[in-house]
Amino acid sequence: MSQETRENYEKQLERARMIALTGPNGGDIDSIIWYGRRTAYLGKYKDAITIFTRAITRWPDDARLYRHRGHQYITLRCFDDAITDFEKA
Repeated sequence: MSQETRENYEKQLERARMIALTGPNGGDIDSIIWYGRRTAYLGKYKDAITIFTRAITRWPDDARLYRHRGHQYITLRCFDDAITDFEKA
C-alpha cells in the first residue's frame, strides 16, 4: 500500500474510532462495525477481531458482527473459528 493510501486509511480509522467510542452508550452498532472494518483495512486483524468480539457481547444476535469477525478469522487462517462465526451468522 502506498504511503498516501496508508495515511488516508489511518485518518479514516481515527475518525471511525472517535465516532464508535464517543457516541451515546459507547457508540452504535454501525459505527462500531466501521471501526472494526477500518482497523482490518490496515492489517490489524487481531485488533479487528477484538472489536467485533466486544460488540458481540453487547449485540449477540446481530449476524453482521459474526460475519465480519469470521472474515478476519479467515485472514488469520483460523478456519474453525470462522466456520463457527459464519454458522452463527
